[in-house]
Amino acid sequence: MRLTKYVSLFVLLLLGSITAAQEVHNFKMDPEKTDCHQIELTDNLNENIQLIEQSTFRFMQSIKISRYHVPNNVAYYSCDGISGYLIAQENDSSLLFRNVRKTLYDSLISSDDPIQFYANHIKTKLKKQYE
Repeated sequence: MRLTKYVSLFVLLLLGSITAAQEVHNFKMDPEKTDCHQIELTDNLNENIQLIEQSTFRFMQSIKISRYHVPNNVAYYSCDGISGYLIAQENDSSLLFRNVRKTLYDSLISSDDPIQFYANHIKTKLKKQYE
């Protein structure tokens, strides 16, 4: 009886350490197989957003934030996992931010209030590609 309890405890600890040791990556492809370094932006916001969305990035993530407040959703694209593009959907329009640090994006999505974080740290402080 005691041996079964210890074996069960050992197995649970072992499974927990194996699960904790696994890393989850959001890489669509290996970094050398991306084409995002070839992006050449133009003066057209919609074309640039379409170009970014169709390119292959090392890291890409899109999240819905709110149905009624801005931003409605945000998408982040990065070639190197350090900085990248942030596209924010605000009702019927989109904003494109360049050279957004991934740490800033991570803070946005882990914030208790992403709407306020976006207003205070992204929309008012980062330069939009188009006004």
